[in-house]
Formats: sequence, C-alpha cells, structure tokens
Amino acid sequence: MNSRATPHLSIFVVSCAYAIFIQFGPLGYGIDVHESYQYADTWPLGTEPIGWMISSFWVDFLGSRIFIGPALTSFLLCFGLFCFIIQILGHRFGIYFSMLIAFLLLFTHPVILSGTNVLRQGVATGFFFLFLYKFINRNIKQSIFFSLLSALSHNGIILILITFHIAIIPVSHKLKKWLYFLLLVLVYLSVDFVLSLKTSIDSDTNYKIVAAILLLGYSLIFILFPQRYFSSYFSSMENIVKNILFYNLLLVVSMTNSPSTVQRLLMILFIPVILFMILGLPVRIFVKLFVLFVFSSLWVFVTLTSSTLQTWTTL
Repeated sequence: MNSRATPHLSIFVVSCAYAIFIQFGPLGYGIDVHESYQYADTWPLGTEPIGWMISSFWVDFLGSRIFIGPALTSFLLCFGLFCFIIQILGHRFGIYFSMLIAFLLLFTHPVILSGTNVLRQGVATGFFFLFLYKFINRNIKQSIFFSLLSALSHNGIILILITFHIAIIPVSHKLKKWLYFLLLVLVYLSVDFVLSLKTSIDSDTNYKIVAAILLLGYSLIFILFPQRYFSSYFSSMENIVKNILFYNLLLVVSMTNSPSTVQRLLMILFIPVILFMILGLPVRIFVKLFVLFVFSSLWVFVTLTSSTLQTWTTL
C-alpha cells in the first residue's frame, strides 16, 4: 500500500464499526447525553447548528425512534482522526502502524468522552481533525470548509481555528506576529468574553497542571533543539502546525483562571500536541515507534480504567 495514500475506504469501514461499538457497546454515556442530547431535537440550534443537528439526531426504525447522535459523532471522530494520523505518520512509519496508533487513540479520553458525553465538542473535534488533514496536505480551500463546519459545531473551537487562519492570510510575517501577540493579550485580559464558560466535563484530571506540563515539554523539545533539524524533518505545513500548536498551548496556559475553558481546549488539542511532541524527539525512528506505541497503550489503559467512565450508563 502506498505510504502516502490515505485509504479512505478502509477508514470508512473502521469508522462504521467504531460508531456501532459506541452506540451499542459496553461503555455507556455521560450526563450530557442522558440529560441533554437525547432530548435536544426540541432545542433551538443557535450558533452551533451543525453540532446540535448531528449530536441530537434520531431515526425512525420499525415504528421506534432511535437516538444515534453518539454513533454519528463517533463516526466523524474516527474518520477525522484516522485521516489526520495517517497524513502525518503514514509516510514516516507506514500505513499499518499509523492505523494501529489511530485505533489505540480511539480509546483515549479526548475521543471517548467526545463520543459518549460532550457530543457537540466531539463533532467539532472530528471536523478539526479533517481540517488539519487538509491543511497539512496544502488543500487550503477544503481546510477552510472543514474549519467552518467545526466552528458551526461548537463555538469553543473558534479561538483555535483563528490561530490557524492567521497563518494563511496574505499579509506580511511581521504583521502576523503582531496579530498573534494582540490575540494573546486579548485572551489573557478577557477570557470570559472570548469564550463563554460551559458546564465542566466530569474528570479527576487537573487540566491546568496538564497544560503547564505540555507547554514545558513542548518548549523543551522545539526550542532547545536545533531548528534546522525540524525544518528538514517536518514539511513546511507541518512546521506551521507545530508552531501554531505551541502558540495554542500558550493561550491555554493564559486561561488558567477559567478551568472549564482550559479543559475543553486541551481535549481538542491533546492528540495533535502529543503526536508532534513525539515526532519532534531527536531520536532514532525505532525509538519513536516504541514511544508512540507504549504511550498510546498506556493512555488507553488509563482512560478505560478511569473513575469517570465507571459512572457512564446506557440509555
């Protein structure tokens, strides 16, 4: 199989299987699904029409109404995640290893919680993965399309999307630096105005500490090591994504007085940040393969044994 080709048909089949597993499997659902999404067909769509439409979708089957919002959300998450991971890992480590890593990451908390509880955020994250896939692939028009779908699914992702779109607007590099600086100051001074606070996702994790650790680790890898290594190892678009992810970590850390916002943004950024950090390690390829597999496996174990999922119940 061509290591640079994205096997869309295989991804589609895996995504269907994952959606069925989430819909009918043993994990169950969180409080947002039980108290909101399965009744949301009577709610106004507001500024997030795509998110509400997909996450609260019902079908009529044999005279019964079946709520399939979690299945649709999980399908989108799986399809977007696989496309994104194969785009950045496939030509480095091969399609099959990349699909293995993508499969493992399906069972980590950013994906599991987004498909079984915070569905609108899950829809937005799925479109965000597709945005990154097209963005890195230099398909700017389609990336803008997926960013629009993502923004119309959950307004909490708009800030992240703005940081990417600043990078591609046709202005001088100096002006872009000023725009990024002004955005950071604006967010720091008015986080409650920039992002409305949402109900927090149940978790035992202190996301403020996690954000600080990720920023420190990202800084150690991408600032201390010679930039010429990254310029040759990453494509030009991957380098742009790498730098914007670092900037987004700065934004998240500046919002520590808003734990709910920190939590939601990190849920969206977690997987891209972790993957770029591991790819940026100045070590041999087999070490990166080992780190990717072990880290992903441990992350799955921690997620599936977490106290949060133990409280999930079926509909």
